[in-house]
Amino acid sequence: MLIADVPLLARTPEEIQAEIRRALKARLEMVAEGDTDEVRRIDGHVAAYRRLLGESDVAPVTGRRVPAWTVEDLAIEQAPGRDHAEQNTHAYNDPGRLYPEAVFDAICWARGQFFHPPSGY
Repeated sequence: MLIADVPLLARTPEEIQAEIRRALKARLEMVAEGDTDEVRRIDGHVAAYRRLLGESDVAPVTGRRVPAWTVEDLAIEQAPGRDHAEQNTHAYNDPGRLYPEAVFDAICWARGQFFHPPSGY
């Protein structure tokens, strides 16, 4: 099997769309509770999902314009969030950390690396 034969995502577009709807519902609850950190995380999740579905051509963290993502593009987009999570150089709720980690988590879930979606409530 060639690497080109391996799909980028383990989740179907329908599963990702359902997760967007569920995450946006959870986001409303977080707004009502005043949990701005969780709202920012969910915003990162949704931005990543929309990019994965092709609804945007701008990568949510790096801002790169890529017509169609490759494995390398996904890794580049995940790197800042992975670095924050693994190096733990910022506080858990540091605004510079929240969004990139959220994008990392969303991409991991969509690729099948996480069993549960990251904004699961």
